[in-house]
Amino acid sequence: MIRFIDFLVEAGCEKCHMNTNGKVNVGIDIGGTKINIGLIDEAGNIIENKVLPTQKSVSCIHQIDFICNELNQLIESKGLLLSDINFIGAGIPGTVSYESGFVTYGPNINWVNEPAGEYFEKCLGSRVVLCQDSYNAALAEFLLGAGQGLTNILCLTIGTGIGGGIILNKKLHFGSFGTAGEVGHMILHKNGRQCNCGKRGCFERYVSGTGLLEIARESLPDGQHMKSAKMVFEMARQKNEIALKIFNEWVDDFAVGIANVVNVLSVEAVILSGGLSENKDMYMEPLKERILQHGYIGWAKHEGFKILHAQMGKNAPMIGASLLYQVT
Repeated sequence: MIRFIDFLVEAGCEKCHMNTNGKVNVGIDIGGTKINIGLIDEAGNIIENKVLPTQKSVSCIHQIDFICNELNQLIESKGLLLSDINFIGAGIPGTVSYESGFVTYGPNINWVNEPAGEYFEKCLGSRVVLCQDSYNAALAEFLLGAGQGLTNILCLTIGTGIGGGIILNKKLHFGSFGTAGEVGHMILHKNGRQCNCGKRGCFERYVSGTGLLEIARESLPDGQHMKSAKMVFEMARQKNEIALKIFNEWVDDFAVGIANVVNVLSVEAVILSGGLSENKDMYMEPLKERILQHGYIGWAKHEGFKILHAQMGKNAPMIGASLLYQVT
């Protein structure tokens, strides 16, 4: 499973274009609300892409059939044939076997124990390599974005939930069960808030956009009318005392979670993306300061540790999927 990934990541951007013969690649990002399909060139540039709604009410195989039909139309619109495409990679929000494409658990798209890789091959007549979407985003950042030139990184996407992708020693890290990077489901507060995973006190129940919004709705007068977590930042900027308290607790929970992960992984950088990361001017400095306060002194006193903002934007998972080249 790891050999092809190891080759790609260790090679870096200049060598990851081997054996493409000038052909374009396809990246597919399957999310809980939308699907992003793109034709991507060898340098990770988007030639053309389309965004489609995720059809949660249909079965996995029907969803994949829909995606494949849309992909074929996109390819044809550029005057290409499927045979002109060098590589097709896809990402899903859940646990998937990189080798077989078997999805063990993808609750946000209602894919559980589904042979998605087989379905894609039947629909397209071509192999599609599946990987967790957060891993694809981490790969894109490592090869083309904020992680260039680094060796060990953790990428966190802070949105509806929290997704994580890890690169250790220039290798995309899957772990023994294909679940490495599930940072959102480490326990931050024992017996805390109920999480959709069935546990209580998970990191993402306090730090994700969903978690922050829930806390704000409970704490602020008329908070039940708040429509997004971003409003907490807006109110904190205006010096609202309750919003400032919520914001400070959010930063502290965020810092404790990151410090715990860095204690274990000893990464040199944590790269942040997602909707809430857009407020970096408010929280990046206090977040780093508190991470260093909570972290083990052996690395916390090291000046080389970095908190970085992602550079690849919302298309990172799609671009990363297109970079999962098969080289064997």
